[in-house]
Amino acid sequence: MSVNITGVISEGLRRTVSRNGLMLIGILIVFALFNSLISIGARQTPILVALVSLVFGLVNIIVSIGAIRLFVSDETEELPREYFSDDIGWPLLNYIVGAIVFLIAVFIGTLLFVIPGIFLLVALTFWSVYVAAENESFITGFQKSWELTSGHRFNLFGLGIIVVILWGSLEAFLGLSLDSLVVSWVL
Repeated sequence: MSVNITGVISEGLRRTVSRNGLMLIGILIVFALFNSLISIGARQTPILVALVSLVFGLVNIIVSIGAIRLFVSDETEELPREYFSDDIGWPLLNYIVGAIVFLIAVFIGTLLFVIPGIFLLVALTFWSVYVAAENESFITGFQKSWELTSGHRFNLFGLGIIVVILWGSLEAFLGLSLDSLVVSWVL
């Protein structure tokens, strides 16, 4: 079975322009603006900024977990509070540790002539969905993502290229740097 890139993009766009998708985009933009304001104030009170950044980072991860739970559901008109609060401890811990392990693995793979890093990025890309939506450990999330992407990695790499091109076009069109939004969404 192959990955239908056109179908994936169509479904992603449909969900993005739904009420929930637009609300989550708004939340991420507010987070990016807040993050920019924090970095401006970092020179005056670094300890306070570090503390605020830590709290903000945890809230950002909770929103990311809730967003994943939302997008794997059929809900498009409401942001159910329980997606952002119920059973959040285990996924939050696994999301943090898994993100660190994932970034280190991709970084090391990238140092090894780039291709291994891209391979790991594509093969393990869905780990966070299993952590957020199914309350799995990050290790189980890595295993299930590896199994899910098996046989589809070239198509997923192509989809990733399309997303990067679209994202770059959006940045160029809006004249904004949306990199902090990407980091917050990936993490």
